[in-house]
Amino acid sequence: MTAMVAAAAKNDVPALHAALAAYDSPGDDVAAALFVSVSSNAIDSLQVLIEHGADINVPTEGMSPLMLAISTGNVPIVKTLVDAGADIEFRSKDDHSPLLYAVFHGQAEICRLLLDRGVQVNHATSDKKVTALMVAAMKGFVDIIPMLISAGALVEAATSTGKTALMSAAAEDQVSAVESLADAGAVVDAVDQNHQTALAAAAARGSAGMVQCLLRRGAQLDVQDENGRTGLLLAAMNGHEAVVKLLVQGGAQLESRDKDDDTAVAKARRNAHHQVVQVLLDAGAVDCKSNLRTPSVKGALAAITSGSRSIFARFPTRKEAHAADSAADP
Repeated sequence: MTAMVAAAAKNDVPALHAALAAYDSPGDDVAAALFVSVSSNAIDSLQVLIEHGADINVPTEGMSPLMLAISTGNVPIVKTLVDAGADIEFRSKDDHSPLLYAVFHGQAEICRLLLDRGVQVNHATSDKKVTALMVAAMKGFVDIIPMLISAGALVEAATSTGKTALMSAAAEDQVSAVESLADAGAVVDAVDQNHQTALAAAAARGSAGMVQCLLRRGAQLDVQDENGRTGLLLAAMNGHEAVVKLLVQGGAQLESRDKDDDTAVAKARRNAHHQVVQVLLDAGAVDCKSNLRTPSVKGALAAITSGSRSIFARFPTRKEAHAADSAADP
């Protein structure tokens, strides 16, 4: 550690002035001292370096000094940098913005400061298309969510997999965040790239609290995903009895079939979820354990290509049939 960096870390202004005077061209030392002053919350050192002409936007490992300050939550340091011209639209190596950093760390005051300075509220990361609102929703920051929406955040913006902020909140069981987004007009029945709704996803993982929340908000019960599965089918196949009861009480269709031509009862029975089977039967579902259905061509092909036991295995070959007939002859 150089004398300049050490002085900055200790917030020792006289020593920092002396170190700066000793260099004709301090270069990298100034950048290092700037980062250290930010990470050490040494605001006096920071101001000296800014007055000396330090570049406040030079990144270290893809992170700007402003982002570092945001991650520490030091509002005066953040304000000092912003007032000095720090780039509020800087992008990290992961294409994260200062606002995204502030939201991720739950820094409501810093979010407000950046929004007041006109930061882009709808920046989405280049890879997954994640916005600040989605992060706030996922982490349940109900103090930040309305702030972002008031600043123009797009409630229905979606990630690269088609998930909205409300779906992100629901996936993390952030009930209050879902309520806040719904109050702002978020579509409860939006579907992702798999045509799955927030309700279906919550049902699949057995989140009774989130299912109740979404039902209160008027979520449709029988939306089918790309596999033809409703929330009830998903809950039944995964053995989530409490969720099955909620959906049944809500009026879910008991006989809805997926692309395998299975009902909720069939899914639950196949996976040995006996209590779920009983709940469904008590609600009036048809027990099709003895039903013999002609397998579809699509089902046959899927069974073969997946490496599972072929549905054609139940039919004997000509040779096997001949052998069986011969054995049966007296």
